Amino acid sequence: MINTTIKYFFGCAFCSLVGIWGCGNKESEENVSQKSVHIEASKDSSFWVNRLVRPEKLSPFVQDLGWQSYYNRNFQDTIRNASGVSLARYHLEHSALYRQALLMHSNATKMLYTEYKSDEDPVQHQYFLAVAYITLGEYEKGQNLLDSLPEEPILQGAVSQWKSWISTDKKSPPEFSGFSFSDENSTVNSPPTWNENTYAFSLSNGSFYEPSEGTTFWLLARWHEKQARDLLKDLSYSKDVIEQWLSPWRLPFESSFSPAPSKKILSLTDDWLLFGFYLDTADLAFASAIPNGAGASLKEFSKDSLLAQEIEKCISDSKLNTECLVDASMALEERMRSFNKEQTKDIPVEQLNAELLYEIFPSFARYSLLRMGAFFALHNDQSRDSGILQIMIREASGPIRDPVFLTFFSAWDAGNGATLRAQDLVHEMSSEFSPLQNARVPLDFLHIRLGRNAVPSGASH
Repeated sequence: MINTTIKYFFGCAFCSLVGIWGCGNKESEENVSQKSVHIEASKDSSFWVNRLVRPEKLSPFVQDLGWQSYYNRNFQDTIRNASGVSLARYHLEHSALYRQALLMHSNATKMLYTEYKSDEDPVQHQYFLAVAYITLGEYEKGQNLLDSLPEEPILQGAVSQWKSWISTDKKSPPEFSGFSFSDENSTVNSPPTWNENTYAFSLSNGSFYEPSEGTTFWLLARWHEKQARDLLKDLSYSKDVIEQWLSPWRLPFESSFSPAPSKKILSLTDDWLLFGFYLDTADLAFASAIPNGAGASLKEFSKDSLLAQEIEKCISDSKLNTECLVDASMALEERMRSFNKEQTKDIPVEQLNAELLYEIFPSFARYSLLRMGAFFALHNDQSRDSGILQIMIREASGPIRDPVFLTFFSAWDAGNGATLRAQDLVHEMSSEFSPLQNARVPLDFLHIRLGRNAVPSGASH
């Protein structure tokens, strides 16, 4: 395995990553032509990991403070320093992450109060379990718990808002207020500050029950989504790109009010692709279609999406062969490396950053295929195979470490009663995404109960 760990760079040090190509102002949007997904000896591949190795293609991004921060995985500064289409993309990624954080919170809460419930659970737990059920799409169970919940002054506002929404036709997303969330003083470059307060209910034994509120994640996800919609409102592809971008990460309960994503292969600029896990826009369209049918999406996009092509080669009896996909990902990485070397052979070696062009860029291709394969497997009723690939993806480091997918992985872990990796992720990423600490509460409670229920001779996981 190629070591993708790199030193983090700050400020204009990002310029050094691309040798001495220089730093320039960001160009305006230009159409990205849709070409064959087959790699050819061309100076303008349809994949960003190949196309952007040329100085004239990458240099417009180099001095952009937002891209510097994004490459260095400094996500607070990314939002603070970005603008335009790039900023819209970053907001959509934050929206996706907080959706997966809510899924992690809901999975852990459901597991805590069902599989590992305790007679000592106070009655207030019904509310938090109800919210988990609703966001997981189990509306009837959630509504029954809300209806049977004894009156609790501290929870009254939250309960009434959820009860009001659950009693509708659910064709529109819930629009809530409160829940430790306030967008006062927030701007498109300054997200809302998370309120760390949790509930505290006194118990008869003198102790306190202090659960956390998962709804906060929903409000954060919606806030970031709104910023993206506002930034893109004057662009013709606005609706399509937002639906395609968010579709893979939507929560189960969103199926009742979210439109199906467009199947168009959009013409987008590299603001949507650079340092990301879609090699071109056909991959984005493929990913957005997978939740609505893995097999059907593969047939739909295997002619246009390279990642779909590679996955299709590894299908046997309608199932994804993970060993085949791992081999394919390494072969793809090598193909991209060879292509990049060919494409830059006319540039003096002292003007190149070999690590960036021949290691990091090709590694993005490898992990893009593993990431898509894990996502495909999960929606193809291959949860265990998806988990195997997810563990491999977790090994990525530096700019290839993807916070959205890692949160997705942690939500999967929580749903399978495994807390350690999820707890580690929350600890690791809370400095950049402080609201993630909110998910730590049900994870910690669940971890304790898993330990109590473990057999004496073995570990809890």
